[in-house]
Amino acid sequence: MNREEVIKVLTVLQTAYPAFYRGQTDQQAWNAIDLWANQFANDSYDIVSSAVSSMISTRTSGYPPNIGEIKAVIYRLTTPKQLTPQEAWSMVYRIIGMGIYHADEEWEKLPDQVKNAITPVQIREWAMDENFNEGVAASNFMKSFQISQKREQELAMIPENVKALLRSVGKAPGLEAGHGMERSALPEEGRKQIPQQEG
Repeated sequence: MNREEVIKVLTVLQTAYPAFYRGQTDQQAWNAIDLWANQFANDSYDIVSSAVSSMISTRTSGYPPNIGEIKAVIYRLTTPKQLTPQEAWSMVYRIIGMGIYHADEEWEKLPDQVKNAITPVQIREWAMDENFNEGVAASNFMKSFQISQKREQELAMIPENVKALLRSVGKAPGLEAGHGMERSALPEEGRKQIPQQEG
């Protein structure tokens, strides 16, 4: 959005929530415009306006939605259907059941949101594990999948100029595709079911 479009959106919010904006100074208004123009620089007016409109229609508090809430709605409106953790696990479990020989090629066929939560190495290790515990593995995978989805959403909501800055200084973990389940983030019993990754 450009500054003129930001002003249109903020005018809608001021009309919907007059008490919240009462007493706002001109400088505060310009600061808000600058902030919104930066945060929504890569979003179209139509999608931001639609997100704001939907929130005004459903919001029961007397406060206007904040930038993060609007970005979350935009993410839901613009992102293809997200798999549930159970759906994602069923895809992984099917590959485990096929054994070790097709793990890599079957992993490649998985949706990116599933691939970001597990590696072919982990699938092969589970397929070879004589003491494989489906319940523990499923629970750990689904936790990792949810963490991966949350990280993906958060990264999608970061303005592009901030992402570019993080990449340029080499401090952008997670801005590329994920690398599977994090052993260190799991409880001790979960780590036993997650093999150490190669490399």
